This record gives sequence, C-alpha cells and structure tokens, in this order.
Amino acid sequence: MDDDRYLRQVDFLRVMFIALLVLLLMLASGCAGIMEIKAKGAEVMDDAVAAAEITLCEGASVGAIRRRFNSPESAATWRRLCAERGSWGPEQ
Repeated sequence: MDDDRYLRQVDFLRVMFIALLVLLLMLASGCAGIMEIKAKGAEVMDDAVAAAEITLCEGASVGAIRRRFNSPESAATWRRLCAERGSWGPEQ
C-alpha cells in the first residue's frame, strides 16, 4: 500500500515538474515575442515620423506652410526641420 502511494506521489511530482518546465518555456518565449513587438512598434513609429516629415517639408502647399508657420519663430522651426532636406519654406 505504501509503495502504491509513493509511486503516485512520484508520478505527481514528475507531472508537476514537466508542467513547470512547459510554463517556463512559454513565459520565456512570450518575453521574446513582446520584445519583437516593441521593436516592430518602434520601427512603425519611425516610419510614421519620416512620412510626416516628407508631408510637412515637401508635400504641403506653399500657402498651407505660410499660414501654419506665419511667425518668425515658427518659420525658424520649419527651417530647422526641413532646410537640411533641401526643402524651401516660408519667408520671415
């Protein structure tokens, strides 16, 4: 009787050990997945900023740029952002 109980306990501990290993592997792979998602999210946001810069510096009409950046300070901001790209902008 005691041998039977001992074998059941050993079997239970084996099952629990295997379940723990599986859980740890799942958690470890989940962390790797989260890091990949964060990296991809950062890449998408970088692409969005680049697209916004192209729109602001090269895609917007002259009138829209002059209306939006109509003060000397905001025109200087536009120039700092877009002048290095070879774009032209509002006059002060």
